[in-house]
Amino acid sequence: MGLWQADAQLGALASDFSDVWSGLPSNIRVKRSLADSAYFGNDCLAVARQHGATPLHGIKQNARHFIKPKTLYQKMTSFWQHGPSRAAVLYGKRNHAEGCLSMIQRLFGYRLRCRTEIGRKNEVQAKISMFNLFLMARND
Repeated sequence: MGLWQADAQLGALASDFSDVWSGLPSNIRVKRSLADSAYFGNDCLAVARQHGATPLHGIKQNARHFIKPKTLYQKMTSFWQHGPSRAAVLYGKRNHAEGCLSMIQRLFGYRLRCRTEIGRKNEVQAKISMFNLFLMARND
């Protein structure tokens, strides 16, 4: 893959990431951005900071250590390298959410059958409500 292709793909990821943030309701205040290492670019991290979130994305295995981090990615890498257990606890919340979504998809299917956006939102809310009822019934 050429350098220009990688830059184009990162630009597309950054715009997709930006679209996610712009789609949030105005009454939602996000504390952290827990994305995987595909969203490691400074553009994605800057979008998270613009919306008031602390980016705590996964880092690449070959991430370099900087003595005086300047960019958001360097600061995040420094946090992961200096406090790996603290970073793992915070990033574990993402794993918990992924696990819940996986359970919902396993129980109700991964497809959304409604065509309109309002219908899709209602369908997702219904699946989450049914999943909550399923968990409550299982605990009794």
